[in-house]
Amino acid sequence: MTKRTQEWVSGLVLHTRPYRETSLLVEAFTESFGRVSLVYRGAKSTSGKNNKARLLQPFQPLTFLWQGDRELKTGTKVEPAGAGFLLFGTALYSAMYLNELIVRLLLKEEPHPVLYRQYIQTLGLLKEVQQDNAQIEIFLREFELTLLAELGYELVLDMDASFTAIDADLHYAYDPEAGFNVAFKKIDPAFNRMLFSGQQLLAISQQQWQDAETRKAAKRLLRLALAPHLGDKPLESRQLFKPLTKS
Repeated sequence: MTKRTQEWVSGLVLHTRPYRETSLLVEAFTESFGRVSLVYRGAKSTSGKNNKARLLQPFQPLTFLWQGDRELKTGTKVEPAGAGFLLFGTALYSAMYLNELIVRLLLKEEPHPVLYRQYIQTLGLLKEVQQDNAQIEIFLREFELTLLAELGYELVLDMDASFTAIDADLHYAYDPEAGFNVAFKKIDPAFNRMLFSGQQLLAISQQQWQDAETRKAAKRLLRLALAPHLGDKPLESRQLFKPLTKS
C-alpha cells in the first residue's frame, strides 16, 4: 500500500516555474516543514475556480494541501490565508532577494520556525517602508544574520578568533572560516574589503544601525559571510538593484 501524507500547512510561495502545459512547480517556505517543493497539476487552467496560478504567487500568505512522501509532492489545494504583502520598487526587489536566499541555502523539509517568523516580519516591514533605502538595508542585514545563525554559521562579532573580546579601537581582518583576527600590520589595499573596525563589529553585534558607515560595513561583511555558501553562481535578484540602489 502506497504511503501518503496529506495536511494543511501555512506558508508562502518563493518561486514558481511552468511544468508541462498547464502545471506549475512551486517552491514554498512553510511554517512547519521549511522549504517544500510541490507540483500543482492543471494550476494554469483557464477555469476561474480551478486557476490556482492566481493564488500561487510570492508574498501572499497561503495554506497548502499536498500529498505524497517524496521530495516533490503533489499539491492538491491552496487557499489564501490573509492579506498579501503588496510591494514595489526597492522593497519588491529586496523581498525577491530574500526568496532567492531561502531557495539557494535552505535544505528541503527542514523546519526553520525562527527564520520563518523573521521572514514574515521582514515582509511586513518592507511593505511599510517601500522606498526607504536606509531602513530596507537594515531589514536585509537582520534577516541575513538570522539566516546564517539558522544555517549553523552564526557570526561571532564580540570576540576574535582567539576568543579575545573585540576592541573598539582595533581593526580586524575577516576570515570566513576562522572569524576575526587583529590586523596588527598594514593590510594590502587589495584586501581592505576584509578589514573591519572593532567599533563597527560591536555596533553590528548590537544591531545599532544609526551610522551609515556601520550599515555599509554590515553589507560588506554579510556578503563575505554568505559567499562560501552561495558558491560561484551569482544571485539573480542582486542584478535588479543596479538601476536603483545598491542592496
